[in-house]
Amino acid sequence: MNKLPGLALAAGAAGLAYAVAGWLPQIKVGAVVWAIVLGVLAGNAMRPGERFSPGLKFCEKKVLEFAVVLLGAGLSLSSLGGFNAGAGMAILAAMAATLAMGPLAARAVKTAPTTGFLLGVGTAICGSAAIAAVSPFVAKDRHETALSIGIVNLAGFAAMLVLPFAARFLHLGLEGSALLLGGALPAVGHAVGAGYAAGPEIGGLAIAVKMGRVLCLVPLVLACSLWAPREAGKNSIWQVVPWFVPLFLLAVGLRSADLIPPGMRHAISISGKAALTAAMAAIGFGVDLEAVRRHGPKALALGAALLLFQVLAVGAAALLLS
Repeated sequence: MNKLPGLALAAGAAGLAYAVAGWLPQIKVGAVVWAIVLGVLAGNAMRPGERFSPGLKFCEKKVLEFAVVLLGAGLSLSSLGGFNAGAGMAILAAMAATLAMGPLAARAVKTAPTTGFLLGVGTAICGSAAIAAVSPFVAKDRHETALSIGIVNLAGFAAMLVLPFAARFLHLGLEGSALLLGGALPAVGHAVGAGYAAGPEIGGLAIAVKMGRVLCLVPLVLACSLWAPREAGKNSIWQVVPWFVPLFLLAVGLRSADLIPPGMRHAISISGKAALTAAMAAIGFGVDLEAVRRHGPKALALGAALLLFQVLAVGAAALLLS
């Protein structure tokens, strides 16, 4: 019951986002982006209290994950034919370079290398979840973990609003746009939100690309646990893969095998997009614009630079693919 106020607030913002998208069809960004913008504006203007916090946090995490599973039911493996091995290798190379650059760039700007590593992990793989998974092995204290999570989310949020327009401006096409949005943005929410802002087909492919990056967290955490076994604690490798990833893969498999009836497919698609819009509104409510000023300027610049590097690297591959 304590989640109801926050869930109602996110649902109301999502409904308003659908209305605004209908009122302003000439601004071709869709309800997903409007939900984020409305959430940020309302959240910083009205500052929802603790009463709304449980529901908003549940919405931005669990509802988003549920939406990803539902949206996976609209993606067939046959639609991935536009991607080749070169595209996958390009994304892996960009991720590896971002991870390597984190500590090196941190030393260059006189910031802790561990902060650079955490920022690199969050940028390269899957945002907050990746930072939380590796922080027991590398972080010096909770402040360093919280700072890294905040910076990656702020940088990713800004890129999420910009990259759909960049993909359209560069005429990347379906596969190129999905490669850029799913391959460059840090968190699942960023990639899903930007993908569906660019279009439903692009969104579906962007999710698939992003899920591949999420799975890369498993070998990374395994490597960290071997490197620092004493700090591993109870952090099991089976706790690393988010619950929704195998369900997403199952949904894609069912759709690819044509085991989901067309009528059910339509209902699942509508439900998934509605859940996604509500989750994006909740994420918007959680963005504190004042945090931009509070965060350490060096670490903030480092996080932005790492994300920009990854965007440029993946963007170059997307241009070649298109």
